Amino acid sequence: MTTNQPAGLLSVLMDTTATIDERDDAAMDLGDFDSALTSLIAVARDPDTPHVVANSCGTSIAEIWKRSNTFDASVFNALPDTAQAEIVGLLNLRIN
Repeated sequence: MTTNQPAGLLSVLMDTTATIDERDDAAMDLGDFDSALTSLIAVARDPDTPHVVANSCGTSIAEIWKRSNTFDASVFNALPDTAQAEIVGLLNLRIN
């Protein structure tokens, strides 16, 4: 991966004129970059973000949290249910 890849992927993820497939692919690939966490959270929380993109953001957020051995309950609770489901599945969380 090149050093410009996260910036390019973030640009695609944030571009609401990009296709859903392009944004979804970018969201999935950004799970490899801890620096993308804030943007992934913002896109996942945006009510105008297509569900498939929000789901992929949730997966990438979970990958970053898993790798860094962190979990932010306030962020988790602010995410849409679909993104939360991705995180629960990837981190094997028990939600009561």
